[in-house]
Amino acid sequence: MNSPHTSAVFKHLLISGLVVFLIFVSIPSQIFPLRKGLTSETSSSFSPRINDYSSQTNYSPTNLSHLVFGLLGSEKAWHHRKAYIESWWRPNATRGFLYLDKAPTGDLLPWSNASPPYRVSDNLTEFLLERPTPERL
Repeated sequence: MNSPHTSAVFKHLLISGLVVFLIFVSIPSQIFPLRKGLTSETSSSFSPRINDYSSQTNYSPTNLSHLVFGLLGSEKAWHHRKAYIESWWRPNATRGFLYLDKAPTGDLLPWSNASPPYRVSDNLTEFLLERPTPERL
């Protein structure tokens, strides 16, 4: 059975442990050297560094030529989104395609060189009905 003395000792140990933990967490690592094991400096030694990884392999840093964009839209919406996409699209540097539901018409022709090349998707309307909310990155 639990005696009042055992209960008091347990409470005392619990409170003491909590106080020691709070002090340990709040004191800077320069004052309490054991805490240095929890800093980002030493924890980073357990994870690969970018420079170490790239020096061990023949991979080059990621740049624009490594990316390929797939943009999905309707011909009707392209009239309003064209300026935004052209603001970051870099012809001959950025790679990818714009997939439209139908071929561009009207003021979209001739197709601007500042826009991504387009392709007409046969089943884009069906896809948009299946996924009415776009996936934003």
